This record gives sequence, structure tokens and C-alpha cells, in this order.
Amino acid sequence: MRVVFLDVDGVLVTSRTEHILISRFTAFDADAVREMNRLTETTGAKFVLSSSWRRSERVPSMQRYMRSQGIAGELIDFTGIRRDSDRRLEILEWLDRQPEHPDFIIVDDEYEFLELEARRIRTHMTTGFTAEHCDRAIELFHSRSGMTKDGRTA
Repeated sequence: MRVVFLDVDGVLVTSRTEHILISRFTAFDADAVREMNRLTETTGAKFVLSSSWRRSERVPSMQRYMRSQGIAGELIDFTGIRRDSDRRLEILEWLDRQPEHPDFIIVDDEYEFLELEARRIRTHMTTGFTAEHCDRAIELFHSRSGMTKDGRTA
């Protein structure tokens, strides 16, 4: 299984869309949506939400919203929420609970991921997820052999 640990703000929501509200959500950037769809269509990856957006939603309602904004890929889970809000540890804990060894990338604009940094695509609030980010993500999925689940070379 291939997994994209997905942040939303700065990835799918950009400075071009952060002021556009749809119901209680912020609109996604069409360019970022197009590239994220290209990633999931090319790799078959599924989403695990690591964004702060997971704090107020459940998987089914978030999946519906993502679909309404044009995201074609499947949202399968959220990472857990730690008191210290350490997104890196939340991702590692999610990976530790998996019976199989998922191939993964992290798409995020803010946090430091230390030993997971090699599996991270860092976006920016002004542009979100771009064609260059998508190309890099596809490359990471295709070069996965020999990596441990924490992103280190075996």
C-alpha cells in the first residue's frame, strides 16, 4: 500500500484560496488538486490526513468534502492526535499500528520531520502542491526499495 500523509493548509489550500469559504471549510486550490489527483492516479496512493483539519472532522465527512473539491483519491484514515502536537510522532505511531509495511510520503508545508525528512515533500502556502512536487513524490514512490518504514535506508 502507498500512503500520502496529507496536510491541507499550504498544500491544497493556498494563499490564492485561503479567503474563500465553502460552508465551514476553505476552498482548495484547483492547481494543487490537479497535481494531487495526478499523484494518486499515477501511484495508487491513498490519503491519511495528518492536518489539523482532522481535529474537527471524521473520515467520511472529510472524504465528502475532498471529493466536492475535486480530489479523486481515497481518504482512508487520520493520524492520531498527541497532546504535544508532534506530527512526526503521530505519523510514526500510525505506521507502527499497520500490519503491513506501507510505502509513504509526507506532504506538508511546516513541520520538521527529522528522520522522516527524506520522505517529505515540502510545499509553500503561496503555491501549494505543484507539478514539481508531484514529480518528486512519484519519484520517491518509485525509488522506495531498500527503505525502512521510518524512511531510512535499510
